[in-house]
Amino acid sequence: MNGPVNGIHAFAHSMKQCRRKNNKTARTMMNDTTQRSNRAKQVAVLSMAVAAGLLAACAKKEVKSPEPPPPPPAPPPAVVELPLFPGGIGALTAYLEDNTVYPEEEGMEGVGGTVPVRFLIGEDGSISNIEVVESVSAEFDTAAVTVVTDMPNWQPGTQGDTPVGVNYQLEVVFIPPPPPPPPPPPPAVVVMPTFPGGLGALAAYLDEHAGYPNAAIEDRIEGEVSLRFVVGADGVISNVEVAEGISPIFDTAAANAVSGMPKWLPGTQGDIPISVDYQLAVGFVPPPLPPAVVMMPRFPGGVKALSAYLDEHAEYPEKARLEGIEGTVAVRALIGKDGSVSNIEIVEGMSADFNASAVKAVSGMPKWLPGTQGGIPISVEGQMRVGFVVPPAPSLDTLVLMPYFPGGREALAAFLDKNLGYPYEAKKAKIEGTVTVGFTIGKDGSISDVKVVKGVSPELDAAALEVVRRMPDWLPGTEGGIPVSSQYQLPVKFTLP
Repeated sequence: MNGPVNGIHAFAHSMKQCRRKNNKTARTMMNDTTQRSNRAKQVAVLSMAVAAGLLAACAKKEVKSPEPPPPPPAPPPAVVELPLFPGGIGALTAYLEDNTVYPEEEGMEGVGGTVPVRFLIGEDGSISNIEVVESVSAEFDTAAVTVVTDMPNWQPGTQGDTPVGVNYQLEVVFIPPPPPPPPPPPPAVVVMPTFPGGLGALAAYLDEHAGYPNAAIEDRIEGEVSLRFVVGADGVISNVEVAEGISPIFDTAAANAVSGMPKWLPGTQGDIPISVDYQLAVGFVPPPLPPAVVMMPRFPGGVKALSAYLDEHAEYPEKARLEGIEGTVAVRALIGKDGSVSNIEIVEGMSADFNASAVKAVSGMPKWLPGTQGGIPISVEGQMRVGFVVPPAPSLDTLVLMPYFPGGREALAAFLDKNLGYPYEAKKAKIEGTVTVGFTIGKDGSISDVKVVKGVSPELDAAALEVVRRMPDWLPGTEGGIPVSSQYQLPVKFTLP
């Protein structure tokens, strides 16, 4: 390098000397021809060429031989696509917000924290190998592991389109719930409205203006009508309505009395008049009855007619008659203001047969003349006694005996079983039933005027008539010991085997 650098310096010095010489010649030879000027230019160009050659020689000495190229780099690995929660990051955030349970253990109030959790998302997207990277507390750690464990399967990570297991880390943030808002301040005390003069004046007003309806005096109903209304900020009564009533007559009377009230002293809240819903019960008590004589109810026709009615309609139980049982049943009943008989009950009874007979007789009574008080019909409860006496045995002169089959009922049944034929057509058609046959038993016991009173079918009716006509003579009925003709009806029963 020193050689080329010194040569350049020498060339530069020669160039300076040449320029000085040329300048001097130019000053002394101002009138030289153009040929001399061109020669000077050629000398300058030649000098520059020599300098360029020297520089090229220096440059050739500095160039080194090229080094061998480096080996090619290894091919990059296939790109790994990370696993993805179903629905993306937004869905993952929503899942954590909805499913992360803040611990409720005592002492956890107002405490927050972040639990980093590491886990493996498998090739099938399932979650496993869950572990807490940095613990906050046992309660938070457990809650964080639980919410990760309950996650649905992820979309697995891939490497070159091949699903691979990927370790993943997630931060589960616990933000303490806000403290409950403070309770609202208690409202100012409400002072309820009052009737002018107080409760005593209110009671006096209702006694005077909520009078007992005349139309209800006869029924003597009593009770309370509950009314709901508004006492306005100016004390005026409005919006009167029945909350619980008795009947339209009483409800209207109560509503009219309240609607006509004077202004109340309005309710207040914090000394400010306000409208207040109010409820009031208006009582109704019927006026006392005048000290008039009470007339008791009477059976139509009087006591004798009542006795005759009971003798006729209080049936004597047959078994008791045969056994000679007698007695009296005491019955209580209500005779209504319309004379009807109701609320019948046994006060003092006998056997069930006697009691039933007495109740039946009283229940079927016609309407009585109702009791009255001061001329007004009223309901009256009373008692009556129904007597049962065994009637005397009839004399032979008046005794009536019915006719009967020779040998009695058993002989009649045996005759029918033996002589009653079941028609083939009826049996084939599966027809059965009871045919009632009427006939006359003469004074001599003979059978005549045989006819069907109630039939079943032509075949069964004919068979029943035939068996009755074939009967032997009966023992005739008698009246006072004298044979008489009698009408008789006999049921003939057909039953398929």
